[in-house]
Formats: sequence, structure tokens, C-alpha cells
Amino acid sequence: YNPKTKQLDEAKLRDATRVAMHDFTSKMGMAHSAIWSAAIHRNTDNIHIHVAIVEPQPTREWKRVTVEGRHGETYQEWQRKGYVPKKILNHFKAAFANEMVDRDRSLARISDLIRQRLQPDQRSVWRHQSSLDFAVRYQELVKSLPRDRRL
Repeated sequence: YNPKTKQLDEAKLRDATRVAMHDFTSKMGMAHSAIWSAAIHRNTDNIHIHVAIVEPQPTREWKRVTVEGRHGETYQEWQRKGYVPKKILNHFKAAFANEMVDRDRSLARISDLIRQRLQPDQRSVWRHQSSLDFAVRYQELVKSLPRDRRL
């Protein structure tokens, strides 16, 4: 979203959602059985995306659950497992975020800087650092980063 022009790059959001959902359905074992749909919502202060997913022919395993009826009574019934493990949800979020910030391009730029901008003699210095020297230099680098680590 560009606050100056008030324009939302919906194509980028759609692409990031597609990449994340491909990763999600693969990790959940539903790559060939799930159908999903998403909608970009602007109805709050935060632009967000709702994603709905369904399996027309369910592949998830069954579990026994306790259900509360309309009048407070409880009973047991079989339902398919519907939870998403936290690890897979975190992978989904990371895939979406990485696609949004175009991390591949950033990593390519870093690789370019290392390979082409550092002189060969500078690269060999880093290759032959002791673990302690490397750890000290790493700590110095971390201290020089902005407080907001997302930057």
C-alpha cells in the first residue's frame, strides 16, 4: 500500500497469497484435494485477506469430539480433524511475508555484494576467521542494526 497515492498493489497481494497457499496445501497434504478462495478486505484500519479452504472429498482423519447441543446437552460425534499445526501456520505467514518483501531479490543482492564487490583477498579473510573472531564480528554487526529488527 502506498499511503501517498492511496494505491494498493492487489496483484502483489494475490501473488503472495497464491505462493503461501501453494506452500500451505502442500505441507498439509492437501495439494491435490483442496480448493481455496481469498478476498482482500479494506473494511478495517488494516487491509487484510480472508482465505477459505475446503476439500470436496475430505482426506483428513476422523476424531471423536464432544459437542454442545442447542439446549446445553453434550454428546459425542465424529468429525474430521480441522486444526492447522502452529508450525505450518508459521510457514504460511513466512511464505506470504517473504513474497511481499521479495526476499529472493534481496538475497540475490547480498550475494552479489559478497561475490562481486568484496575483493578476493577480503573474501578469503572471512573464510579463514576463527569461530571466536567470527562470533565477535557477528556481535558487532548485530549491535549496529536498528532497534526495529524488521528494518
